[in-house]
Amino acid sequence: MANEKISDLTQGAIDDGSLFEHSRPDGVGGYDSKSVSFTDLRLSVVELNDFGKCELKVTHAFAAANVFEVIPVSLILNGGNITGSTNGFTIGEDGFYIITASVAFFSTDSGHRDIMLCLQDFGVGSIPDSTRISKASQQNNHYVNFSTTWLEQLSSGQNIELHGQVSKVDVELQPDTLLNPNAVTASFTIYRIA
Repeated sequence: MANEKISDLTQGAIDDGSLFEHSRPDGVGGYDSKSVSFTDLRLSVVELNDFGKCELKVTHAFAAANVFEVIPVSLILNGGNITGSTNGFTIGEDGFYIITASVAFFSTDSGHRDIMLCLQDFGVGSIPDSTRISKASQQNNHYVNFSTTWLEQLSSGQNIELHGQVSKVDVELQPDTLLNPNAVTASFTIYRIA
């Protein structure tokens, strides 16, 4: 099949031999154009379908203050080159990954509390300290929902876990089931973007 405009194609007319054009200005008044086959496009979409999701649905108390410890999540779903490990994910292919974490903290006392999250890798080495994200201040008997996102370049074989640290042990991970009966304590997701 020759190159055709996407607007001229119908769903039934697209096959493995179809070519799609991508054009952009060349900076001198014209256009640069490149074509990609439907086969290559389809394979790249399938190839980048690496994802995983873990959750914790029960209360988790920290053993000590000012010490990072693993948040014991369980695999909910995964696909592609990402598999579940004991408390997170094992990376199957080098690439760039978006990693998100959302946790619900609850304190039984008032005053200033430091809460930190970071990513740890126990397969190859540590993920840089720059991935540590912190949140401060917590009121007595109040929930604090804390979400963050990281963009990380990861390697095949790395085991990614979510770790947390609190400045006082009266802070624990706990789902806010009063507002949402299906609330989770922690959610930890990953997907490859390149």
